[in-house]
Amino acid sequence: MPRVADSSRRDVLLSQIVDHLGNSSLSELSFRRLALALGVSTYSLVYHFGSREQLISEIVRAISERQKSSEPPTRDEASIEHHLEQIRASFDWQLQPENIKLQRLEFEAAMIETLDPQLHSYTRTTFAFWMDETERTLRALGLTQADAATEARILNNLFYGFQYDLVINGDTAAATKAFTLVMERYREHLGNLIELSL
Repeated sequence: MPRVADSSRRDVLLSQIVDHLGNSSLSELSFRRLALALGVSTYSLVYHFGSREQLISEIVRAISERQKSSEPPTRDEASIEHHLEQIRASFDWQLQPENIKLQRLEFEAAMIETLDPQLHSYTRTTFAFWMDETERTLRALGLTQADAATEARILNNLFYGFQYDLVINGDTAAATKAFTLVMERYREHLGNLIELSL
């Protein structure tokens, strides 16, 4: 009978791997290099993660989970203010230098995925999750299905654009100034859409 992997040990290893990769590239990722860096056996990594492709998916999932945990919990009653508060909390998380490194890894994983979609699909799954969450929130605020779907894509593309800016330029002050202005315009735009939906 095969052994069942210890999920707590796996989670600890995954956290160590994500922290370690903040200063390197996924293109250099190998079980052997990771094992040397973390002081564990390659067998242990293969046992817990299976393949390089599965490990990359787990890395993207772990990054996404870290970001999700930074947001305030969803409230029963939807409001524009709470929606903006959640967006701002995610952006503030992105501003941390260690999280900019994590976002770089997620972008790198996405590029690997587009070159060979059979390897893994977690970056697309993550994008779909944020789309669904945003659309659900916008529907709760009163937008029509069509408007919620369109606005969710616009907002998520804007947000990913700011993440890309932080990764490429690292200018948190300029990004924050632009983000604040966009959120002020978004608040007004969203209010207008809600009024039109009534």
